[in-house]
Amino acid sequence: MEANHKMTRVIGYVDAETLKAVRLRVQERIRAPKVSMAQLLKFVFAEYALLELERSVEEKIEHLRRLSEEQQLLEGIAEAEASIAGATARLR
Repeated sequence: MEANHKMTRVIGYVDAETLKAVRLRVQERIRAPKVSMAQLLKFVFAEYALLELERSVEEKIEHLRRLSEEQQLLEGIAEAEASIAGATARLR
């Protein structure tokens, strides 16, 4: 708990899920028995930045997927409108 408090003080407000993910990534990657606090903090900041970047990229990819789906729907609507307009013109 104390480690969480110290990391939160250093990084600023961090939600528990992000803090847990950073801690797990640090634990997975640091295997050396002697790591200075400065090295650990650098690693934690790097992992935190990487985690935030990954989340940002995932959000942007999802946003682009939604835009692509919306674009496909708009194209389908435009085709349907053109088809209706053609059918209407033939009926006249």
